[in-house]
Amino acid sequence: MLTTPLGASLLRRMVREFQWTTRFADLTVVVFFGAYALLFAAVAIFGEVLLCRIGGALLFLGLGYTILRLTREGWVGAIPSSSAAIECSAYYRAQLVRRRDFKKQFLYWAVLPVIPGAAVGTLGWVVADPKQWYIPSGALFFCLSVLFLSVDGSRKDAVRMQKEIDLLDGAR
Repeated sequence: MLTTPLGASLLRRMVREFQWTTRFADLTVVVFFGAYALLFAAVAIFGEVLLCRIGGALLFLGLGYTILRLTREGWVGAIPSSSAAIECSAYYRAQLVRRRDFKKQFLYWAVLPVIPGAAVGTLGWVVADPKQWYIPSGALFFCLSVLFLSVDGSRKDAVRMQKEIDLLDGAR
């Protein structure tokens, strides 16, 4: 690890890499969540079972909320134009803190908004064909597992960002 004060060029490179990877990851999430939101909007419009349509609408709204929060609060700002190491370091630290706090809240802005829609949609699916209850239940279990694994991944990202913040604080 770095034990000497970070130079401006190294900090700028670290900030650019952070910006690029964060923006690429966020754009990927927005595209995938947007595709799923459109899928659930189609379920809400064209679904045969009323509870499935309501669940699709709730999922559409939950994913829309997630996309809104991600684009409003998750985006990384522009690099400062000054090449001063102190300003770049302060900017990078502020972005890391902001992003770390955002990642810590993943459960609240990404998972919880979609659970009601998933539950109602699954209930509608079970009611439509009660003999095959295990298919929608398995799908719901799979989706919730993926969401909670994502929560764990976000928690690990927050820990990694905290280590980087500590590294920046130690280099001052």
